[in-house]
Amino acid sequence: MSTSADLAVTTAGARPAPWLATEPVTPEAGRTAGYAAGYAAGWAQGASAAAERSRAVLEAEVTRLRAAEEGRRAAASAALGALARAAADLERREAPALAELTDALARTGLELAEAVLGAEVLAGGGARAALLRALAPCPPSGAVAVHLHPADVAELTGTADVPPSVRLVPDAGMPRGDAYAEHADGSVDARLAPALERARTALLGGAA
Repeated sequence: MSTSADLAVTTAGARPAPWLATEPVTPEAGRTAGYAAGYAAGWAQGASAAAERSRAVLEAEVTRLRAAEEGRRAAASAALGALARAAADLERREAPALAELTDALARTGLELAEAVLGAEVLAGGGARAALLRALAPCPPSGAVAVHLHPADVAELTGTADVPPSVRLVPDAGMPRGDAYAEHADGSVDARLAPALERARTALLGGAA
């Protein structure tokens, strides 16, 4: 059995555990640790400043691009507005000339139609054309009386152009190449002059 004296001797002669021992800090080690700590702090500060500068540059670029896009939109809108105004101004200036040209073309067309129809009547064949114009709107069955110039009646009598249900009526008041048909449901005005006058009114609004 150990006594108190034995324990005292043992304790006094014991050595500390290795993990409890501390190495003395040399001046060189202190300088190295300080340098490392300063480098880490400086690097962190520099990285933060660089990130801040990058963010500022990016925001400035976004602002510049937005301003440029707004400028392009404003320029396009201004160009479209100018084009619309120019088109409206051109239309205002050219409208009278265009209307005059349209009237001239309509008059020329009517004069040409009159000349062609007159030539057809003079060359013969006007009687047949007048009969066909008069019969076209008539009912396919039923009696029809067609008034024609006496010379046209003479030209058509006995020809295959006159159906059995059609009666030709000599009418000295009808010009050559004109016809007027009467049937049970109404009448058909196939005269050329009234037809041309209706076309003239439709195209020129009754202008002479």
